[in-house]
Amino acid sequence: MSDSVPIFDPYAEIPFVGYRCPVKGNPESYWSMMHFVEAEKLRGVDDEYRAYILGLRDRDDFILETAGVAAQFEPSAYWVENRLLALYAGLYMQLVQNKDKLMPIIGDEEYEYPSPALKQTRDSIVERLASPEPWRRVLFLGQGEDSVQVSGIMDHIFSNRNPDEIFILNEPGTSDAVERYAHDNYIPIRILGIDASYSSKEFLGKISHVFCLGSLDAASESARSAYDSVSAEGMKIHQVDLSE
Repeated sequence: MSDSVPIFDPYAEIPFVGYRCPVKGNPESYWSMMHFVEAEKLRGVDDEYRAYILGLRDRDDFILETAGVAAQFEPSAYWVENRLLALYAGLYMQLVQNKDKLMPIIGDEEYEYPSPALKQTRDSIVERLASPEPWRRVLFLGQGEDSVQVSGIMDHIFSNRNPDEIFILNEPGTSDAVERYAHDNYIPIRILGIDASYSSKEFLGKISHVFCLGSLDAASESARSAYDSVSAEGMKIHQVDLSE
């Protein structure tokens, strides 16, 4: 590669929030795209060491440490099987949370990429951004907590096509079950603060579909607030009966 050609740097410090920690359950932060990649390689392999890797902010220390990881650990079988899906989810989540910084880079055809897989991921995102196909950004609320039941419901909802993004509130219960499904299928996720203004255009403008799992009466105050906001906006809310 010529020195005059710009190269996409997956180690650049452009932090973003992604899935929940598989051990602690809190939303995880990644300093760079490669922090996400290395963390996913270690998911279920060594979660303690995985947490250590995520905490390394210094670029050189991180690169040196992950070189040792590659020699010491085999990446998870799930990562190997779903690597392209994971790369897409990670780069997409990083992009939507850092549009001003990343959009000019992702949209620039002059950039080269350090691996064919990352280039393929970038091309897929650019293709989606240019597509006239409506965006499917799906918010899940409610009281459904059973992961198996929620997974079956979501398999049915997304039987034809996965959404572009899944939105959940930053709280336990339904959000946990939905997040596990999103993580296991590498669907990009956005975790909304429970103190967010659900009546804001910033929130409502992002949502295309809303599903309420079970009775809203048993849901949290934040879930009811979000429900009221999308309902007042005139959006269709799909109610899913959990009693069957």
